Amino acid sequence: MDIFLIRHTTPRVNPGICYGQTDLDVADTFLEEATLVCDRLSACGSNPIVYSSPLIRCRKLASYCGFDSSILDARLMEKNFGVWEMKPWDTIRGPEAERWYNNWTEVAPPDGESLVQQYERMAAFFDELKVRHADSNRPIFIFTHGGIQTLAGVYAGLYPMAECFEHTLPYGSLLALSL
Repeated sequence: MDIFLIRHTTPRVNPGICYGQTDLDVADTFLEEATLVCDRLSACGSNPIVYSSPLIRCRKLASYCGFDSSILDARLMEKNFGVWEMKPWDTIRGPEAERWYNNWTEVAPPDGESLVQQYERMAAFFDELKVRHADSNRPIFIFTHGGIQTLAGVYAGLYPMAECFEHTLPYGSLLALSL
């Protein structure tokens, strides 16, 4: 099963802001970035099965690439940072922040989710995908986020979770996996 995880293009948000599941639109560079993504996808096979995070930055890219009717799945959303969403990273302080900074894989931000919880929802999606499309030879395109891309690498056994953010790809990038 050939899977291509496509990270959304640059979001419209100031640098240094924690935005996870906030439903942000895309930056003014969208058309330029999306054109490059479409060009890369054209070499990844035809008649794909297409999934997308329901957040606008992913849906907009999927639509631009010709996939208006992609299957939306909330398990493909970025990490939920809870009350930290849309706050500058340099203002996220205090005991809860210290606990998270000291164990960012297992501790969740207030009203958010831990990296392990994000991984578990993403892994449930991939487990279901492998069963649902086991007999298909069609490529699978997944329009998603950087966190899901990196965790998919963990799922595929490319690296351990503790090293996942060393493998974060840029906006508009493709990660090809064979499961």
